[in-house]
Amino acid sequence: MIVTPPLSLTAYAQRRGVSKMTISTAIKSGRLSKSVVRTGKGQPKIADPELADEELDATTDHSKAPAYVKERESARAGAAGGSLAEASAEEKRWKAARAKLEYERRAGELVEIAEVEKQMRDVIAACKGKILGIPSKLRQMFPDFTHEHLVKLDDLLREALEELADAGAAKEAA
Repeated sequence: MIVTPPLSLTAYAQRRGVSKMTISTAIKSGRLSKSVVRTGKGQPKIADPELADEELDATTDHSKAPAYVKERESARAGAAGGSLAEASAEEKRWKAARAKLEYERRAGELVEIAEVEKQMRDVIAACKGKILGIPSKLRQMFPDFTHEHLVKLDDLLREALEELADAGAAKEAA
């Protein structure tokens, strides 16, 4: 077994392609701990660079990083890193789609289904009431209309409304 001496923070930062301050900050915040050893003077060093890479990869969120950082991390991590750029692009697409829907809703181009259904039920109920009120209005307008004529007209109107309701129910079921 070959034992390699711990890397200085500067050497590890150069290997990783970041600043020494980035590595120092990661150590202070606890994002790097398992791979860090301290010298007799208490100075931190990186004992296991591969473990340090794993620790940083697991605790670093590059989704809000500049494009050059995402590209560097994608190249460094290989195929697995490519998913970071893809995830970022996907997030941007979803945010754009959500913003478009919100704009269309505010502009009145997009409405809630439940709201439309309620308004349609109200309109249909009002139409039904008006149609079923026709026989009584006819009786007021033409007092010589016989009761049988009014009953027959009422039956025809109700039959027409039932057929419309049945056709609507059949369409919903399909």
